[in-house]
Amino acid sequence: MTNSDVSGGCPLHDNAVPLYGQVVDRRTWAELRARYGTLAPVELEPGVAAWLVLGYHECVEVMRDTTIFSRDSRGWREITEGRMKPDSPLMSLFGERPWLLRREGLEHQRLRSTIVDALARLTDQRLQSDIRVVADQLIDRFVADGQADLLNQYARWLPILVVNRAFGMDDRHGHLLMELSRTLLDADPAVAEQAQAQLLEYFVALIAIKRERPGPDLPSWLLEHPAGLTDDELVQQLAQLLLGNSEPTAHLLSNTLLALLADRTFWNRYARSELQVEEAVNRVLWQDPPLPVLAARYARTDTRIGDTTVRAGEGLLLGLGAAHTDPVLGDAVEVAESSYANRAHLAWGAGPHRCPAERLARQIAQIGIGQLLQRIPAMRLTVPADELTWLPVMFLRGLAELPVEFPPGEPLRPSVLAAETLPAPATEPASARPWFARLASWLGARQK
Repeated sequence: MTNSDVSGGCPLHDNAVPLYGQVVDRRTWAELRARYGTLAPVELEPGVAAWLVLGYHECVEVMRDTTIFSRDSRGWREITEGRMKPDSPLMSLFGERPWLLRREGLEHQRLRSTIVDALARLTDQRLQSDIRVVADQLIDRFVADGQADLLNQYARWLPILVVNRAFGMDDRHGHLLMELSRTLLDADPAVAEQAQAQLLEYFVALIAIKRERPGPDLPSWLLEHPAGLTDDELVQQLAQLLLGNSEPTAHLLSNTLLALLADRTFWNRYARSELQVEEAVNRVLWQDPPLPVLAARYARTDTRIGDTTVRAGEGLLLGLGAAHTDPVLGDAVEVAESSYANRAHLAWGAGPHRCPAERLARQIAQIGIGQLLQRIPAMRLTVPADELTWLPVMFLRGLAELPVEFPPGEPLRPSVLAAETLPAPATEPASARPWFARLASWLGARQK
C-alpha cells in the first residue's frame, strides 16, 4: 500500500461504516455488533478508518496489553500513509501530543506519577469544600430566574472553576479558563487553534508565578515533584488536567441530571433516599457514559481480535458504550440496576492508562448534583426528554443543552463570579503588547 491508496482489498477501509457527523447511541452499537461481531470497521472522517472494539472483554484486553497495543499514534497508518491530513480537526485526538496518556513504558510511569502524587495531596475536605462553594455561587446566578440551562450555566462551569481553585487561583481566573476552554470547541479551526495557544501561554505564566511564589496547589506540587518535569511537561500536564477533566465531567453531571429528571421511577427512588447520588452517577457511567468511545490504541504487530485480523499500524477505538451493552454481560439495564454500586464498567478505562483523575471527576459530579438538587429540589425539564438534542459526535455522549424550570428561589450571597470582575480585553494590537506579557502582568498583579 502506498500513500493514500487503499484499493486492492483492504478489509478495514473497504467495509468501514461512516460514524462522523451523527449521534451514536445503543442502536448504533447493536447494528454494528449484529453486522460485524466484536470488531467493526468504522470511518472517522472521509477516507480515515479504524477498528471499533465492541466487546467488553476485548476492550479490557486491548487496554491492558501494552505489549501489542500502543497509545503512541506516530506509527498509525492513517497518518503515515497520508489519509489523515495535518489540518484535520481530529488531529487533536489522534495527533502527537506530549501528554502522559499518549506515552508508554517508563516515560508514561514518570509522567503519571507526578499527576497521581499531586492529586493525592488534594484532600477530600478541601476538594469537597471548593465544589460546594463554587456550586452555590453558580446556582446563585440563576436560582431567582426560575429557569436555567443546567449544562451551559452550571455543569460546564463547575469542573473548570473547581480545577482552577486546585491550581491555587481565585475564581476570576476560572472565568478566563472557561472562555478559553469554550473557544477550543469552536467549529472554526483557526479560532480553536488560537485559543489552544493562549491556554498554553496561560499555563506558562502560571508556572512562572508558582515557581516564584509556590503554594498548596497542583502546579506547585508538580514543580517540586522529584520526577523533575521540564517547563513544557509542566504546561502539558496542567493542560491535560484541565481539558481532560472538564467536558467529560460536565456531561457526566448533565447526563445524570437528565436520567433523574426524565425517569420518574429513578427520581422517586432518589427522593425517598433509596438511591444516593453516587449510585445514580454510577448507573449513568454504565448506561450513558460521557466518553462512549476512547481514542485510541495502535497495533504494534499483526494480531487477531475474535475472528478479525488487525494489521500492524492500524488503529483501534475502544467502544466503552458498546462494551457496556455486550450480551456477555447480560442486559445492560439489569446489570446496572441490580447493583448501582457495581463499578465493573469501563468508563474510567482499565490497565496502566486508567484515568488518574477519577476521584476528582467523581466528586465534582456527585457533589455538584447533590448541591443543585438540595438547593432546587422541585425542577422539571422544559421540553420532553426525547426532544433534547444530543451532540453529533462519536467521542462524546452529551447534550447541547439541558433546559429546566423551577420555582424561583433566593441567592445565598451576592455572586463573586460576576462578569464585571473579569479583566478588560486589550484594545491595542497583539503586536503592540503580546498576549503573554499582558496575561503574565495581570496574573502577577492578582497574586500579590
